Amino acid sequence: MKYPIKNIAEKIKLGDIIFIAIPNYLYRKIATTTNSWVSHVGWVHSHNGHEYLIAESAVPFVRLTLLSKFVNRSDNGKIAIRRLILPITKRDIEKLTRETNIRIGSHYHLWFNYQSSGQFCSKFIYDVYKNALGIRIGHVQTFKSLLKQNPNQDLSFWRVWFWGFIPWDRKTITPDSQYKSERLETIYENNLFPVKNLIKDSDTPPDSDSNYQ
Repeated sequence: MKYPIKNIAEKIKLGDIIFIAIPNYLYRKIATTTNSWVSHVGWVHSHNGHEYLIAESAVPFVRLTLLSKFVNRSDNGKIAIRRLILPITKRDIEKLTRETNIRIGSHYHLWFNYQSSGQFCSKFIYDVYKNALGIRIGHVQTFKSLLKQNPNQDLSFWRVWFWGFIPWDRKTITPDSQYKSERLETIYENNLFPVKNLIKDSDTPPDSDSNYQ
């Protein structure tokens, strides 16, 4: 099913951050691990004269995707558009674009290691905004800290995913921590359970590296 994007396109601006829910087993596990519907994120990079382009880190690499294709990958067309509360300028967009363009083609890191040379969606967003604007969206934390947030979950999937051993001290970052960032405001959302419990991105989880906060 194709979901109309006209209403969405009328609301967004360059620099907005878009969250979706990909109906794929891995992405669903990412969402349930964080008690969230959100499993993927990208940002509004440019307009080709006909349609907005979304910059995203997806399998197999960082790329630009038409807004229509991005939205139609989401489960039942669920989407949230969030925007930096602090206004950004044309120069800021140029900086975001430059940071994105140097990552185009970078491979996807399937083991979600923030400190790897590869990319994944939330790491991509975090690094682009941090390096371009000095703004941290979401927070870097260890798998130990992340999985403690949902202590009753079944960890069998992640044990299999990591070949029998969960890397508890590995640093990562999730789309949910960005979706709940207090530095963003919601412009549009069609999910029945909108963002709650905003996270202060400056807060440092107990066992995370404060250099990234």
